[in-house]
This record gives sequence, structure tokens and C-alpha cells, in this order.
Amino acid sequence: MKREKKINKGGSLPLNKVKLIFLSLLILCCVAFTPQYTNEATTELSDILKQIKHWSNFWTDYYKIDGMEDILTGRIISSTKIEDLTICLIQHESRFEPRSKSWEKTTKCYSWGLMRLLPNTARGLGWGGQDPEELLDTNLNIKLGIKYLCWQIKRYQCIKRGVAAYNAGHTKYTSDSRTRYINQWYVNKVYHHGYIAYRIHYRGQL
Repeated sequence: MKREKKINKGGSLPLNKVKLIFLSLLILCCVAFTPQYTNEATTELSDILKQIKHWSNFWTDYYKIDGMEDILTGRIISSTKIEDLTICLIQHESRFEPRSKSWEKTTKCYSWGLMRLLPNTARGLGWGGQDPEELLDTNLNIKLGIKYLCWQIKRYQCIKRGVAAYNAGHTKYTSDSRTRYINQWYVNKVYHHGYIAYRIHYRGQL
């Protein structure tokens, strides 16, 4: 009986072994014919994440918000939280496409790069360039974007309000509410469905 399990009546390999060989060959073919740009994209994403981590550490220390208590939640703000928040913000703004841009109806100009920086906002953060396409530089965009995000969080002593202000320039509530922002849709996307969900899923905590 044991021998019948290994070799069938025709002397061919059992079905399970055939499946295993087929799957192994399929995996090898997928690896062999994976386009080169996939590796480049992976490397680029890795570099982006490293820069997010670096500038999150730098600006939370610079604005002294690492260890500051969030006045809305009572939880301590940290560079890791800013790092996670930035990842969610970039995912919403640009889907991690460094050279993307978007036309902004309210300001009648383009916002640029990973963190969708406006030229005037970038100038207020220390950028002295003339060509807005300079803001497509990954390192510059992340550096200035996280600086602006941290400045808003410091300004309002609150991550949620900082997110609202990052998008609108300030925190402003609707006329009939002191808890609902004029850009509540943005706060929901980046803060509630993005940052909070990300922290719970990947960090196991808020």
C-alpha cells in the first residue's frame, strides 16, 4: 500500500508531486521574467521610506513635538507616529508617485510631488527655487512636506488638527459644528481611515 502511494499503476509521478513541480517551475519563470523596473520601483520605495523616517525624526526633534501630549487624544506624539502619518498622507496625496502633480482649483496652481506641495507653501518653508518642478525631487519634497506637517501639529498641539491644517492651511470648522472640519473628507481619508487604521494594523496600538 505504501508503494502505491508513491507510484501509480502507470509508473508516473503522483499528482501532488506533479503539482509541486509545476508550481516551482511557474515561480522560477515569474522570477526570471520579472521586468527590471520592478526592482527599481522597489528600491525607490525603500529610499522614500528611509527619507520619511529621517525627516520625521529631524522635524519632530526640531519642533520639539516628540514626547508632546496631543491635546485632543491625550496620547504622546512621537517621531514614529509622524512617520506613520506621513506614509498615509503620501498614499492619499500621490500614491507614492514622486513625479506626480495635481491642479488645485482653490489656489489655481499645481501641487507637486509626493506630498503635493504648493510653490508658495514651499517658499514659506525655505525653498528658494523658481521652477516648481524642483519640488518633484523626492528628498526635497519629503523634507519640506514633513516640516510643514510638523509645524501644523506643533501649532495646534494635535495630530488630527494638524492633518486638517496641512490640507486647508489652517483648522476651520463647519458653521454648525465645533468637531467637524470644513475638509472633513480629507481628515477622514488621511487620519481616520489611513493613520488610525495603519497604527492599529501594523503597530497594534494608537
